[in-house]
Amino acid sequence: MNIVCRTVDLLKGLTTVERAVAVRASQPALQGIHMEAREGSLHLTATNLELGIACQVPVTVAAAGVTVVDGRIIGQIVKRLEGETINLELLGPRLLITDGSSTFHLPTYNPEEFPRFPIGDGDEDDIEATITTIKMTQGDLRQAIRRTIFAAATTTLDSRAPLAGVCVDIVDGEISFTATDLIRLSHYRLPLPDRTATDQTAADRTATDRTAAHRTAAHRTAAQRTAAQRRLILPADALLELSRLLAENGGETAMVASANYAIFRFDGTVFFTSLVEGEYVDYQKIIAMTQPSSFRLKREKLLLALERAALVAGRERPVANMRLSGGRLVITAASSEWGEAREEMAVHQEGEDGETVFDARYVIQMLRSVNSNEIVMELGDASRPIRMLPAGATDYIYCVMGVLEKAESRDGN
Repeated sequence: MNIVCRTVDLLKGLTTVERAVAVRASQPALQGIHMEAREGSLHLTATNLELGIACQVPVTVAAAGVTVVDGRIIGQIVKRLEGETINLELLGPRLLITDGSSTFHLPTYNPEEFPRFPIGDGDEDDIEATITTIKMTQGDLRQAIRRTIFAAATTTLDSRAPLAGVCVDIVDGEISFTATDLIRLSHYRLPLPDRTATDQTAADRTATDRTAAHRTAAHRTAAQRTAAQRRLILPADALLELSRLLAENGGETAMVASANYAIFRFDGTVFFTSLVEGEYVDYQKIIAMTQPSSFRLKREKLLLALERAALVAGRERPVANMRLSGGRLVITAASSEWGEAREEMAVHQEGEDGETVFDARYVIQMLRSVNSNEIVMELGDASRPIRMLPAGATDYIYCVMGVLEKAESRDGN
């Protein structure tokens, strides 16, 4: 292998795929980035077997070839090179890197030991029969992830447990994303502009020849279809990495989902993740609940009031009290260590007066995740969740369970 390319192009490619490099792995090659030079491109791939990313870098190929080099060290080296162009040449078991003034000889791994992306058990025909392909814009997918991912369970559960993932339901021309840790729940849905399964283009095949997408594309048959109803559970940590690669104003994203994996293709990048096994909770009953008390208020005003109250409510669990009465909203919080806070403001009230006690962190997270001007909040008792949604919106609902104890006060009331 012998190639020349712009340093900035190589750095962009390495930065993209290194997110999937295994930190600790029983297979040394998993700590590397697979590089294959051919047909005017350097194909970069990294995987930890549960997550994988592939992309291409435009290069001048003097000699085609393939190798695997440590994923962390090469990125750090290229990031610090000063030359505008860089030369990579494979010399036996070493990769020569030079930009004219700096020279490095890096050890490499055997590319035969680098795995293909896993695509599950069974033969190719069985896998093909389960494939669903849907399309959406990068901005829509990015927003769906960011509106929901923060509600997924984190360190208290295994990263492969269903509640540590985001539940994706595809039903009748609509896709929804739901995450919950059983304390709060975030649900976002959007229409699908095109749910028709499509064959890969030649460009897609070039971009994904070392991925499961390429392997399955080679076996496309008339049996392939888009499911009218489909549920996937995607790992929250994988979706977080995906959201960092998606552009707010980017073009189309194609998601290919099978029984054991999902692949996202956009802008020449291929992002792979295995699916989480298990049953997701029945969240429909929760989001369908309505409350007798509700109010509408400027989102920024409510956010700032809660952030101020949370400062004195205690750092580990900032419990606050919210009382709605006669078109006035009163928020109180207190702790023996930090004192007391009271916020009062006029709101547009509908329905009965109401009162609830809640963990302020969970409401603040939702308010920070949306950019609507106004927010609607429905209050329930400790046995029923608070419901929140952007004013006028029908595509997003956020629920938070109340807490049983009253917010602490100095006089014990």
